[in-house]
Amino acid sequence: LIYHAIKRNMLFRSCSEEELSELVDVFAPSAFTAGSVVIRQGDDGDLFYIVEEGKLDVMVSTEGGHSQVVGVPYVSGSSFGELALMYGSPRAASIIAKTDCRLWFLDRTAFKGITGSYKQRRDEIILDTIRKVKIGDKVLGDVLRSSEIDAMALATQSDSFGKGDVICRQGEKG
Repeated sequence: LIYHAIKRNMLFRSCSEEELSELVDVFAPSAFTAGSVVIRQGDDGDLFYIVEEGKLDVMVSTEGGHSQVVGVPYVSGSSFGELALMYGSPRAASIIAKTDCRLWFLDRTAFKGITGSYKQRRDEIILDTIRKVKIGDKVLGDVLRSSEIDAMALATQSDSFGKGDVICRQGEKG
């Protein structure tokens, strides 16, 4: 459940399978009874949630002090709290358990720690690869300044290909 919920979430799309697996391992369970406040609008946020079971309403307070339900309820497989992981920003809405719920949560510190270490490893691999690229009889690491190699590394993007996938065709512009 957790793996599938984060795999399809935009926030986790750039994560490798290994990284996703490590993130899944640090989720922790929590339970809420019907009527419980899971998130209060305006509170600082540092948790991301995935719904295992139950139904939760999204409530937004209006200027008049009234709360109203917005959107559709969160149900099994739904997730919420992405902004808390990225920025630790105040909660944009309240989330209220409509029924008894079982949720899984990931805190910002664990998310940043895991994704940060994987990003650092990816960056080191990219820099090392660029330094070893040979053009003619010259190696880029011997020809370019460190700042130029860093700039190239920042511009790189990775992609994955399956067996038999065409990566490029001779004669095509690229």
